[in-house]
Amino acid sequence: MDYNRDDVKCVHEGQANEQLVEQLRKFKDYLLSEDVPEWQQLIATAGFVTDVLKTLKWSEHKKIFSKYLHNAEDNSSIICDEMCEEVTAAINHYFSLPYADELNAMWQDWYFDDTGKYADIETIYDMCGIITDRIEQEYPDLLEWEKKYFKYE
Repeated sequence: MDYNRDDVKCVHEGQANEQLVEQLRKFKDYLLSEDVPEWQQLIATAGFVTDVLKTLKWSEHKKIFSKYLHNAEDNSSIICDEMCEEVTAAINHYFSLPYADELNAMWQDWYFDDTGKYADIETIYDMCGIITDRIEQEYPDLLEWEKKYFKYE
């Protein structure tokens, strides 16, 4: 498949979901004091999860994510793994957005071999490591936090 520069990005507009990021910021509004019964905290937590799910791009998901995941079918509905991908993509987009031009230039340089700087990088996984290292300059240990809370292996 032949791609042009506009298709080859590390920070993709389809990952953005500001409404979701804003909802995730409201988490503390759902935390009740330790004095409340557990069942009340469970209801509040379930309300938070429900509100987060409502902010996912249900009707747009397949169209947006198939462009860069290459594993989505246009006619199927969103499933659990895809919901998790959308949440993590929105968060990663939020952290990457201030550096999007730089990160996209790095990604395109690798993909199109513009300067030869990344000529020794053979896999997407290895290039993602370089991108992650750059992002972690601004957010130290970001990957460790994501591994812990997003349950990455």
